[in-house]
Amino acid sequence: MKKLRISLINIHGLLKGSGLEIGRDADNGGQTKYVYELAEFLSQHEDVEQVHLFTRLIDDPALSPEYAVPVEIINEKLDIRRIPFLGKKYKAKEQLWEGLDTFVNGVVQHIKSHNIFPDWIHSHYGDAGYAAAELSAILNIPFAHTGHSLGFYKKKKLLESGQNEEELEKRFKFKERIAAEEKTLELSEFIVTSTEQEIETYKAYKNFELGKYHAISPGIDTRKFAPYYFQETDIDKQMEETQRKYWVSETISKFLTNPHKPFILALSRPDRHKNLHTLIDVYGKTKNCRVLPIWSFLREYVKTLPKCPSLKKTF
Repeated sequence: MKKLRISLINIHGLLKGSGLEIGRDADNGGQTKYVYELAEFLSQHEDVEQVHLFTRLIDDPALSPEYAVPVEIINEKLDIRRIPFLGKKYKAKEQLWEGLDTFVNGVVQHIKSHNIFPDWIHSHYGDAGYAAAELSAILNIPFAHTGHSLGFYKKKKLLESGQNEEELEKRFKFKERIAAEEKTLELSEFIVTSTEQEIETYKAYKNFELGKYHAISPGIDTRKFAPYYFQETDIDKQMEETQRKYWVSETISKFLTNPHKPFILALSRPDRHKNLHTLIDVYGKTKNCRVLPIWSFLREYVKTLPKCPSLKKTF
């Protein structure tokens, strides 16, 4: 059986082999982690020959020089390949739409010059979906797509919050984004979603019926976790673990009326659209899950976030 060569496309994230800058800004959240770990997992699969992760080359003195390395070898079956376009400085993803054709041309030239024609392309987010559709047509290679988020709903929520449509279009390029999402539904071999319910969100698109969908739950690397009662053999590590547990307990317990109740842990960047306020409201109004005392802790946390005015309004 022929082993597969796979090209992943994640254009805007700050991707590198070590020290992912998760949370640096809105473009470097869960998607970056998701794509990198997917690439690592695929490279460990026995039926995969090689994985190439294509992204944008960034040569910005304000950032790590690693982002300017054209080809970064992660392991013997995985590398990151950076294609330059729209200058050298880091740009938010909304600023990259006008340069996507240049990116596509750069990827085509790179693939041909290095003779690394993939068997499959897997794009992530709308801009990469546009690039994958173009590459698929040029190179006659099938592609799959993961949306991560959809432009239709982001635009809808922002309009409902009272923001001006013309200003939103200038900032977020919704026309290009939604058109690209429609194109991926039409031309991709299939769309990857995290849940069956997520498939329903695509029904707002004209080309929903043209798409094929596979719900694949995100995995987790269980090697990174150990039971609470796990005992290290090294005495220093035992002490460090004990001190860490004590510090966490002391920090959180003072905000809770009953610290022995089970915890609900929600992790996300502090942005209103992550819906943390609704989570707190729902559990706070449920008698058996009363967590309202945690409000004071959250208020103190938000005070440390001067650049998140939308979240401060929530609290």
